[in-house]
Amino acid sequence: MPTGGHRQTRISVKLWNSHPIRVHPCPSVVPLSAHIQFFRSATRLPARFAPGARELPFGSLPVLDVGGAAPTRIAQSNAILRYAGKLTGLYPNDPMDALRVDELIEFAEDINHALSPSMREPDMEKKLAMRKVLVDESIPLWCKYLETKLAANTDPTHFVGSSLTVADLKLLHGLDQLVSGNLDGVPKTVLDPYEKLQAWRAAVRKERDAKVAG
Repeated sequence: MPTGGHRQTRISVKLWNSHPIRVHPCPSVVPLSAHIQFFRSATRLPARFAPGARELPFGSLPVLDVGGAAPTRIAQSNAILRYAGKLTGLYPNDPMDALRVDELIEFAEDINHALSPSMREPDMEKKLAMRKVLVDESIPLWCKYLETKLAANTDPTHFVGSSLTVADLKLLHGLDQLVSGNLDGVPKTVLDPYEKLQAWRAAVRKERDAKVAG
């Protein structure tokens, strides 16, 4: 994307500190064009309790403010993710490749939705029982699906094509959450049997960090 002669655009992503930041790759881990600035701000409360929640398009965070004094406000994390990807070259121009990226983004949402009930469960015994089903049944199935997708791509270090996309970043964030040690009942070693996924995680993390450093 050309940078000469363009006015710098301010883009602010507003997040809730305790919210799983599914849109995290947008402001934090992508190479940005010279005329784009990303900023992050956060509120300590869920949006439905936060002052100004009535100003949010759908009453929840995250939201994206694009522009300066009178910014356009956009909601929904995946819409924000795709927009950031288009600005930064991490979302394909080719319609079929874009479709494949969208497919993976939606699958990552399926994983998030499957995790949500156990995250909301206050009873530890019930929570651990739910997590056991995830570890014994759901996670192996998800990993099988994802390794099949990796095997179908000509480049095993990316899910779509031969370069980093927002699908890689969103899935990396989700899988890293699984092995973070923050999910009671989900061992940090749960992904160890999946060599293709582990190699992909290492490659994407290295590429992501190089782009941030650059």
